[in-house]
Amino acid sequence: MQLWCVPLLFAGALFPLTYGTNNADGTTRESWLINGKTPGPHLVWDEDDDISVKVINKGHEAATIHWHGIEQYGTPWSDGVPGLTQWPIPPEGDFVYNFTVKQTGFHWYHSHYKMQLDDGLKGTIYIRPNPNKPKPFHQISTDDAEIKKLQYVEKNALTLNVYDYKHYTSKHWMAEWERTGVEQLCIDNILTNGKGPVICPDMNEIDTAATEYQKPLTKKGCVQPSNKLIFPYSDSKPEFVSPEMWTECNNSNTSFEVFSVKKSDGWVAFNLLNSGALWDLRVSIDSHKMYFLNLVAADGHYTKVQVATSILIPIGERYQFFVKLDQASGGYRIRTSAVVFSQLITGYSILHYADQTGEGLVEMKDLPATKNPWIDYAGNILNGGTNLVPNSLSPFPHNPPPQGKADLTLALNVTRTSEFGWVLNGNTWHEPSDDFTPLLLQPGKISSLDPSVYFSYPNDTLVDLIFTVTAGNPAVHPPHPMHKHGDAVDNGYEGINIKNPPLRDDFVTPIAMTGQAWAVVRFRAVDPGPIILHCHIDAHLATGMVIEGETQDLRAKVEVDIDKNLGGDIDNKPQNAVDDDVQVGEQQLQARVKLRKDGEGSSNSEPGNEGNAEVNNEPDNNSDVSRNLSPGVGVDLDIGA
Repeated sequence: MQLWCVPLLFAGALFPLTYGTNNADGTTRESWLINGKTPGPHLVWDEDDDISVKVINKGHEAATIHWHGIEQYGTPWSDGVPGLTQWPIPPEGDFVYNFTVKQTGFHWYHSHYKMQLDDGLKGTIYIRPNPNKPKPFHQISTDDAEIKKLQYVEKNALTLNVYDYKHYTSKHWMAEWERTGVEQLCIDNILTNGKGPVICPDMNEIDTAATEYQKPLTKKGCVQPSNKLIFPYSDSKPEFVSPEMWTECNNSNTSFEVFSVKKSDGWVAFNLLNSGALWDLRVSIDSHKMYFLNLVAADGHYTKVQVATSILIPIGERYQFFVKLDQASGGYRIRTSAVVFSQLITGYSILHYADQTGEGLVEMKDLPATKNPWIDYAGNILNGGTNLVPNSLSPFPHNPPPQGKADLTLALNVTRTSEFGWVLNGNTWHEPSDDFTPLLLQPGKISSLDPSVYFSYPNDTLVDLIFTVTAGNPAVHPPHPMHKHGDAVDNGYEGINIKNPPLRDDFVTPIAMTGQAWAVVRFRAVDPGPIILHCHIDAHLATGMVIEGETQDLRAKVEVDIDKNLGGDIDNKPQNAVDDDVQVGEQQLQARVKLRKDGEGSSNSEPGNEGNAEVNNEPDNNSDVSRNLSPGVGVDLDIGA
């Protein structure tokens, strides 16, 4: 098996992390960089590859790398969650992540330490499927030549990484939230692959697109910080909000990301990711339809074909779609709009018919003329367009979730108690200190923790998680893009669908306007270890919207896998070791991975729980403002990947 890295990294797979500056759209800001850039290198692997990535931290604070969507079977120490599976990598420290990729599709990597993701520490991964794997291309065409074209472009898919972008650091963002009592729900730009100029909105256009509940809007397209529907709490001080963060907007003249395509290829494939930290985004290409059949967002699982003209993608989700190249030569706008209540904003990239296919082959600073757009500046659907219905993407081949009664049902209440109070089960979680021994290496510790924010269950348990989303008093509760690591999630919204829901590691809870909404997740835990459920908006994770848990039978798993995979000897106990195999395993792991922290070794871990799961949601639809009401809360359920 081979390790593929594009572009090539030093000595194979080396990730030097630095803290420097970035000038993506004409404004210089501080950022975390990987190999000197953000986003970091795009990695291309093949199914069943053995992966080894050495991370060297040259930054000013600790860091980790989490492999979002990668199932860590037998390598729980390689999942990158500090306090659960590893000590964070200290400045001047390094750590080697080793694992085997058993799934396919589009995934990504990012820091799981503080809010470093929002500051640029992230990148993309494409795992190419085995050529012999059954594929549903026959649903698009039965012509052998056409199917070969689809197979070719799938293997050479272009990366479409879109995300919300700010001209200031996450530290400043949080400080302003705390200073003003107003969550800073106003961004500066939407980038594609780290590129895209600032284009200030046309005030007449956004005034037409906005609802009365959103008006008047600022020059950035943001609602006023005094808007009581979104900022209703008495501790908010909108008069202290910084104008540069809410009202000031200046166009820039940097280049767009350009996707060159060769018409004779017939098709082009895109791997789409929302790697942002705040907004749900809707993506569309003028004049072109999107054929969704490889739900790289589901995640890495084929689905039955669905044709649409746009896709709403929450934070962390990935999709692969195919575009038929059947239009006239020239350029076409790729629109990425925030579909949220708090701001009307669109970013752009360009689909350009040319003599060859690739990214960044042509530099363009001017947008092509509008040609049959499918969405407007606010992300509203136009001209008879259709948005993808993710929950109708049933798996291909058929793969139903586990049936029957669950072994364990856990209730999780998602609430907002104050301006700063995004919580699960009424409690605020606190990030462990850098020297906290990871729960992977002390599994017995979880039994002594707060049972409202920590839970435990035996291996092979069939688990139902019931999320109750309760509207705040007086605040409404936005949808939550949930990400579940390790296990695929079967996702269904129209009642409980246990027959053919799509497999995925992300799902979205509905809006709770005045009452309650709910979601149900089902999975079977088959890989022991600690898990974490948290809000994928970095700021909400930082304010404590987290729950941790543990699949039991961990001790033997750590012993066996350290011995087998890392070459440790669990019987070779040092003199100062107590008679505890997990502690010995910890020391073996420290010695093997050579992670240095103040002269001591450290480990890296987080286990995976594998199995199908099911998600079902019921919205609370008591208001006509629900169309745009999404401040973008993303909840991330980390279960092994």
